[in-house]
Amino acid sequence: MIQSLKITNFQSHDKTELTFSTGVNAIVGCTDSGKSSIIRSLCMAITNKPSGDSCIRNGTDLLSIDVQTDDGKISRAKGKSNQYVVNGVTLKAFGQSVPEEVVSLFRIDPSISIQKQSSPYFLLHSSESERGKLLDKFCNMAIASGSVAMARRSALRADKEADGYKEALVPLKGKKAALDAFLAQRGTVTTIESNNSRMSNIVGRIDKLVTLKDTYEKITKRMAIPHEDIADCVANLRAMVSGYSSKIDTLTALKKAQTRLSVVIPATIPVGTIPDTKDVTVRIVLLKKYAAQLSKAIPERVLCECADIQVRDGLLAKIAVLRGKQNDILAVDKRVTAYRVELAEITAELSKFDVCPLCKNKLGDNHGIHAH
Repeated sequence: MIQSLKITNFQSHDKTELTFSTGVNAIVGCTDSGKSSIIRSLCMAITNKPSGDSCIRNGTDLLSIDVQTDDGKISRAKGKSNQYVVNGVTLKAFGQSVPEEVVSLFRIDPSISIQKQSSPYFLLHSSESERGKLLDKFCNMAIASGSVAMARRSALRADKEADGYKEALVPLKGKKAALDAFLAQRGTVTTIESNNSRMSNIVGRIDKLVTLKDTYEKITKRMAIPHEDIADCVANLRAMVSGYSSKIDTLTALKKAQTRLSVVIPATIPVGTIPDTKDVTVRIVLLKKYAAQLSKAIPERVLCECADIQVRDGLLAKIAVLRGKQNDILAVDKRVTAYRVELAEITAELSKFDVCPLCKNKLGDNHGIHAH
């Protein structure tokens, strides 16, 4: 806000000082009393116009205009000295332009804020384009217009991108529909995978049974003994072994006795002290009895129902062989029993299928193993 104005040697003013109050100030005076000169002096301080020396009072060579504002003091001198003084700082060589320091201190647009005496009425005599430009200048409508234009360009670009997204969305919708259909069949896929795993396990177990069957047939042919007669044969052999066990025990005892009797009896028996005669007589009788017993020869062979021990040894060897085969048969029986249990489980699993997983033929009512 302009607080005061001092004019010296400007047109009709020799030295004029004006102090302005807050609000609207009116300058009243007679015609040619210098009212318009006050406006022109203030306009010169703000715009540095008019150029030349036409505004200098006659008889003088220097005019000065001092303006005090809320933000500082501006002095404009023209004539023999052409300069601005802004808050004590002198500015020269600015030509017909206005120094930036002056513009920033006044902050006045002369085309809007200053109305000259001969100027037409403000806005009333202006064209629509001029009024639009002026309003644009007042309100910074250019920024708003630029923002609107930018928003329109952004909207057009967004619409174009949206159309592109819509076109790209069409095939994606088809893929989504296919994916939804696939996800709907997820339970069926899981069931199929589970059945495939179970069928692979069943096929492996069937292969094991076929291999076991071939092995069992080979063992049976090699033994050349019917399976149902093996138990009776083993029972007979056990009875024979139990009959010979007692004879073997007797032979073993006789061999031990022979070993003990093979010791040489000394010719004399040392006696430490002379015993009683009666005791000596008793001992002599016992010794004679022992001598009679020892005089008997021990037979080289003990006769029994089996005349030759070699025959017995051959039977024992056969018994050992049969026992080994019996163990093999028991192991095979145990494996056959285990595979029968497994076969029952496989049959139970196959009962859940209407079609054989190997040959793809329809199963019968019993759902059992059938030939391929």
